[in-house]
Amino acid sequence: MNSLRVRIFLSCVPAIFATGCDPIDPCADVTCDPNEVCFNGTCETVCDGDDDCAAGEICFNAVCAANCIVNDDCACDGDADCNDQDACTTDLCAGDDCVNTPISCNTAATCPAGCNVSCNALFFCSNSVDPCANVTCDPDEVCVDGACIECFSDADCDGGEVCFNNGRCVDCVSDADCDAGEVCDEPTNTCVECFFNNDCDDQNACTADTCVDQKCLNTELTCNVDADCPGQCMCILIAGSGVCITR
Repeated sequence: MNSLRVRIFLSCVPAIFATGCDPIDPCADVTCDPNEVCFNGTCETVCDGDDDCAAGEICFNAVCAANCIVNDDCACDGDADCNDQDACTTDLCAGDDCVNTPISCNTAATCPAGCNVSCNALFFCSNSVDPCANVTCDPDEVCVDGACIECFSDADCDGGEVCFNNGRCVDCVSDADCDAGEVCDEPTNTCVECFFNNDCDDQNACTADTCVDQKCLNTELTCNVDADCPGQCMCILIAGSGVCITR
């Protein structure tokens, strides 16, 4: 071996909507032999090339790793061929293929050594500090990356609402989410009927069309005689009051 390259790879499992997370060092209290490096709390053989590794292993990121982890075309003979050097996964050889599955948990205490810093928001064992440890959410919410959200997809929302990218159920994110005759007020993500009086034109000359609190009001014009109405309308008496109707 020409030189000893030591790299520490930390497991960091960001939650949904997260842009990253702050890993901690699971190797802080681990002492390895001179030809080994600590990898996620486990001592592994360091290498400069495949010749430094045992049969069935290759040099991957300066650590000897099972060949099937980095070569999808190979067929594994046993679970040992599928070691992905991550204490937070179970490594199985199934039908000649490697299956590396995150370990599920209820609390960090149920996680294996080397991967028991936290049980993250997805209920997987993680070596990342849990940003939700001190966050309390409403019963219909879940904490993700330190924030309470109420949905991951539209299916999590009720009454035709859609899941917005901040994890909130809202009326709409575009006009297509609203009923016929409504538009999406994007700043508030609510479906509204109008912004201006012109939005409320019902094509009836005998009504006054106004937008009040983003709802359309189409009110019959009042009159005493026909001359009080637009040309296409006439005045009739209803319960003693005159209203304009179409001729």
